[in-house]
Amino acid sequence: MVEKSEASIRQLAPDPADTRAVPIMAGGAFDRSSRLQLTAAVRDALAIGTHHVVVDVEHATSIDAATIGALLTCRALALAAGGSLSVVNDNGIVAQVLDLTGTRRSLCPPAPNGPVPAVRPVPKPGPSSTDSARQVTAEVIETSAALLARAGDLVAASRELMNRIVADRDADSARRTSPDGEKARLEGHDHA
Repeated sequence: MVEKSEASIRQLAPDPADTRAVPIMAGGAFDRSSRLQLTAAVRDALAIGTHHVVVDVEHATSIDAATIGALLTCRALALAAGGSLSVVNDNGIVAQVLDLTGTRRSLCPPAPNGPVPAVRPVPKPGPSSTDSARQVTAEVIETSAALLARAGDLVAASRELMNRIVADRDADSARRTSPDGEKARLEGHDHA
């Protein structure tokens, strides 16, 4: 059994050439238990006014769908703050998971004048890596299914909330436009 190395995150000092960009070094194995550490590091970088967060995954040994979800959340946070997030130095299993999940183009944007990153073909597993590849694939599928289910729940909750807001607004509007006697009765001051 291969022992997995614990995930580590280090926020480095900004590059003197561009102090608005903050590099974050990610190393070890990333899974759902370490996704909050990654999200916190990006939030911290954005909180100090960073415009561009660069997550360097050169030393990451594995990532799962929960980590992909965290990276997409971090990207959304950066975009909402008027900045950006990019993942650099992806290779090995990390690059394969990015390719399998279809997130490479959004998380690993090309340099401004560079080529669009190609989707790398996933190599055929050799005899020694078959079980590992199956385990990673199963974990990616399981976590992706959980994320999709959660996303469906959030969409349903959002729709319900929007319907309540519209109903409350309509009720408030109806109260404001009703005759004074009706308005007083609705407020509990019956003038009968």
